[in-house]
Amino acid sequence: MKFKLLFAIVPLLILHSCSKKECDEALTKSEFKVGITYCLSDNQSITIDSISDYRCPSNVECIWAGETKLFMSMFDEDVTYDFEITVPNDSNPFIVADKYGYKYTIEKINPYPLSPVEVTQDDYRVKMSIEKVQ
Repeated sequence: MKFKLLFAIVPLLILHSCSKKECDEALTKSEFKVGITYCLSDNQSITIDSISDYRCPSNVECIWAGETKLFMSMFDEDVTYDFEITVPNDSNPFIVADKYGYKYTIEKINPYPLSPVEVTQDDYRVKMSIEKVQ
């Protein structure tokens, strides 16, 4: 009887542990790193999966200032939403008004490219605020 009960409980525990994305950090920061999962609420979290940086390096003359793409994932209970935010290369904060119920304000993406220095995903820091849309 004990073994039947054990076999009934173990799958439920496994399903429960897989249904929620564990957070590495609470959403109290304004500087986000690639690959870290931040909690938005009890059931929601967000991760910057990767960054593609097409900005013109500061020591190069370009005909286009470039842009940066943030590839992100939002986890909402059992659903994952993958999305992309394309940030133009200017000095103004870039605002995404409503993406899955949240407003994203991207202020800065560091480091700024410098030729021929290669920037790794671990080097990036995104200064950003995320607010629940009312």
